[in-house]
Amino acid sequence: MLFTKSSSNISDEALIERYRKSGKKSHVGELFNRYAHMVLGVSMKYLKDPAAAEDATIEIFEKLFVELKSKDIDVFKAWLYTVSKNHALMILRKQVRTREKRARFTATYEVDLDDHAEREVQYEALERALSVLNPEQKKCLELFFLDKRSYKEIVEHTGFAMNTVKSHIQNGKRNLKIQLEQSDEFKD
Repeated sequence: MLFTKSSSNISDEALIERYRKSGKKSHVGELFNRYAHMVLGVSMKYLKDPAAAEDATIEIFEKLFVELKSKDIDVFKAWLYTVSKNHALMILRKQVRTREKRARFTATYEVDLDDHAEREVQYEALERALSVLNPEQKKCLELFFLDKRSYKEIVEHTGFAMNTVKSHIQNGKRNLKIQLEQSDEFKD
């Protein structure tokens, strides 16, 4: 027993009133001694985990130091039972939300990994398809799509005529499309 002085002949409501007036924690301690088994039992019923139930019991009695000063309580035992049940249900809701968040995170993370892996495979297929193109088409496509250069900039960079650059890009896109359609990585 945590407290040596027993006030077993004093009612719960009288102990609460004494606590409100004096602020002595020993009065709440007496209530703890009387009802800890009930709170632990209610917590076990809902949480199904001895360690979590013990933690919940302690949390509930810690809240009593504040709650008993402000709450209007008619029947302490019934009120404490309801508080215990609601506290356990709150813990369960938090656990469910935490599991749901983890599941969403895991699903998102796995999708991101799958998308990343799929993009990597497609990028490798694109590199292989680009290597099959003739060097002029490859150079023009890389400058146009990867370096984001304009036709005029490509003309200046390569020395090709404007119509030649347009032709290389158009033919390179068509040939690249053909190569990629033959690749398994881009098939649905």
